[in-house]
Amino acid sequence: MKKTTVLLLTGLAVVLWYWITAAQEDERDELEAHLAKNTEIMERCINLEKSMNAAAGISAVGGLEQDSKAACAEKHGMYYSEGQWRKIHVESNEP
Repeated sequence: MKKTTVLLLTGLAVVLWYWITAAQEDERDELEAHLAKNTEIMERCINLEKSMNAAAGISAVGGLEQDSKAACAEKHGMYYSEGQWRKIHVESNEP
């Protein structure tokens, strides 16, 4: 092979590697932003549930926090996995 062909192929390989790496970083940043937003939504909901229960005179006995988490998870369509709140993705044929 000619020297220019080798240089051209090497240059293309470097550009492709850079492009793929940048795309993966963007996807990772986007995922982290979504997970942070989910955590914020759930923390607000759980705190609101606790406040409403306290105002109603319900004590924090018997897994009240777990009940608040379950209610908020169902309300917002989320589940807790690997230390993060994640959205439940349901495929549907309905519009």
